[in-house]
Amino acid sequence: MSQRSVVKRLDFIRKFTMEAGLNYDQACRVYTSLVSLIENAVVNGEKVKFGKVGALTAVRKPPRDVVMGFVRGPNNVVTRSKRVFHLDERLEFRFVPYREFLRKHQLR
Repeated sequence: MSQRSVVKRLDFIRKFTMEAGLNYDQACRVYTSLVSLIENAVVNGEKVKFGKVGALTAVRKPPRDVVMGFVRGPNNVVTRSKRVFHLDERLEFRFVPYREFLRKHQLR
């Protein structure tokens, strides 16, 4: 694994200009539209496929009740109390790499 752990906007712009042959303005527009497309898909809970690498999948979590067994009062005094909070349905996103990609790149 490389020492870089974050791929930033600048890396995308550099890749678009160097390898795709776009000028800076075109690369910025491509990056903006790419990010906008991914944003819309995430907001709508859609599956986003990234070429041969993998897919970002939305998993719906059902609503549930959460019990909190204490109350923190003044001066950080903790007293026992049963409070129930209701969590609505929510989305959790998972990135799932394709098996073929894992096999080719020997990732586990």
